[in-house]
Amino acid sequence: MPKADAQSRTEPASAAVGRAEARGAVTRARILEAAADLIAEGGWSAATTRALAERAGVNPALVHYHFGSIAAVLEAAVAEMTRSALAEPMAALLEAPTLRDGIRDSLAALRRVDERSMRLLTEVLVRAGHDDAIGTWFRGEFRDYRDLIAGRVRTAQDAGELPADLDPDGTAAVLAAIGDGLALHVLIDPELRLEPAIAALDRLLAPPSSNRAAGPSHSEERS
Repeated sequence: MPKADAQSRTEPASAAVGRAEARGAVTRARILEAAADLIAEGGWSAATTRALAERAGVNPALVHYHFGSIAAVLEAAVAEMTRSALAEPMAALLEAPTLRDGIRDSLAALRRVDERSMRLLTEVLVRAGHDDAIGTWFRGEFRDYRDLIAGRVRTAQDAGELPADLDPDGTAAVLAAIGDGLALHVLIDPELRLEPAIAALDRLLAPPSSNRAAGPSHSEERS
């Protein structure tokens, strides 16, 4: 058989496989989006197989075909949507020239995270406390997040931005908790102004000489 004929016979089959894979990827994405929407709107129990299928516009059998179980769908949706929601704040933290700039820019980026994503994150936090799989995954994400901040703290110490005797891991835990807490406050009170909080944190992170130059402490004012 000529080589050209062999190629012409195999190309249609590979094209069909490619189209099937593309359709499968689209279906998976629609199911994951539907899962994230349902969790954000009604909590974990709202994301049933039937509700997922209706929201995604697919046959219920496809939910299990692509993911194996409803639990696997929810875990995949949580992982993908959480990382997507936090991508901008994380990039702001890591790409800024200084730690202070990174924290300031990262907190400002929280304001731009949409309400649906914030509600999803809240539901995930609640679920992580009594779901072993979600809890294990989220603990890993938190540890990675704190490790990234600790790395930035060490860089800031080397550059003289922060006192050398600060514990990087402890400082990272405090900064991460501040970010998480502000995110929760913004979700509950959308009118909260983040700018004063960011300015206060910026002052706390300033080198000691900068803090002294900025004005007297409360104890000095009272004396």
